[in-house]
Amino acid sequence: MPSPLALVVLLSAGVGLVPSPPPPSSPPPLTQFFSTLRVGAEKTVTGAHASFGRSLAPLGARADGTRGLLVGSPTASSTQGKEDGEVSLVYLNTDGSVASRTPINADTPGLATLPFDYDNFGDGVGLLGDISGDGVADLIVGAPGYGVGSRGAAWVLRMRADGTVLGDAVIQPGGELDDLDRFGYKVAGLGDVSGDGIPDAIVGAYLDDDGGPDRGAAYVLFLNVDGSLQSYTKISSTRGGLTGPLDDADWFGSSVAGLGDVSGDGIPDCAVGARQDDDGAADAGAVYVLLLGADGTVVGERKLSATRGALGLVLAAGGAFGDGLGGAGDLEPADGVPDLLVGAHADGGATVGAMYLIYLRADGSAKRTVRIGAGDGGLVGPLVPGDFFGFAVAALGGIGAASGGVPALAVGTLSGRVFVLSMAAVAPPSPPAVSYTHLRAHET
Repeated sequence: MPSPLALVVLLSAGVGLVPSPPPPSSPPPLTQFFSTLRVGAEKTVTGAHASFGRSLAPLGARADGTRGLLVGSPTASSTQGKEDGEVSLVYLNTDGSVASRTPINADTPGLATLPFDYDNFGDGVGLLGDISGDGVADLIVGAPGYGVGSRGAAWVLRMRADGTVLGDAVIQPGGELDDLDRFGYKVAGLGDVSGDGIPDAIVGAYLDDDGGPDRGAAYVLFLNVDGSLQSYTKISSTRGGLTGPLDDADWFGSSVAGLGDVSGDGIPDCAVGARQDDDGAADAGAVYVLLLGADGTVVGERKLSATRGALGLVLAAGGAFGDGLGGAGDLEPADGVPDLLVGAHADGGATVGAMYLIYLRADGSAKRTVRIGAGDGGLVGPLVPGDFFGFAVAALGGIGAASGGVPALAVGTLSGRVFVLSMAAVAPPSPPAVSYTHLRAHET
């Protein structure tokens, strides 16, 4: 039996983000000395459905100081159906306790189109930003089981300031989807890629068959102000400028994340997970950092895996690196490059899982990694077999009076627990002392 939901909040002092200059023209060497982020004290709050936490996205702060987290429970059931799914707007007090929880499901007023049995509404969740221009941030929710053949769909939810739904639009790229593509398994907001002033989105379809069975795909969606689909760009083994190459059953699109502008060209970039990629070991997993053009096509890419992208990690077979993805903001403000959170829900053996902080260079390669898991990164937990820690990840704002605005890191599981980790910066080690030996040739 899955354990009851618990929301575990880890609190500690931290350092805030500050604006930074553009990145240098050449990346710093890996031998630089960096501060280390670690987890502090923890608090546990119990609650609702066992699938709570299978998808996560930040909601930002309210005027009262509470900090929001959008949480998916894709196998929850409403009164309208079975496992039709639910998302929750959860706001946390500064002490980590839950201030409020607002569910959105088939019972919620404001939804013109209701999810049905086994649609798994909430398998993917994302914060879009204000698409309608009313000053309220709007949401995107994936339902990969929607429709005949589980082709999938994404709901764009236009929201009111009180957290209720003003209106919705259901998106399926016309003529593109086949049975079991699972479009909407993961979703994320991107920011304004096209430059039209309306936030855009990315949606994964990890069982898409372009180029071969289950290679996967991701769709960059360009939206209208009412949330309907204006146009899209498909990124796959055969489309959208991706060079890859993808292999059969890589599951590209099993996670997606908006990163912000990595390359410095003024266009938001993204990351896409391929959790069954075989670099280094079978199903070890990989992540593609995609640098986008204004039309949503890939103009540059960097694969992060056991053998690519300067990741510097030995990834375990079956570890599913890349199953959870989230934009981290700039964790190292001195370089001006957004960073990345990566979950690996079967890393660490016995289905325990782990999460990685990936510090990026402007070309999308990894500069440095920090592992957070059982015995690493200051995590207390405890984690137990079957947790699948890292199934979903997201970066929040500061939580706790001493946080100083440092992003808390939310990590989902398959056991109904979400960990919210408020990180503390540990001073970097002093560089080792260097001694010099002066040599002089013998005179003869």
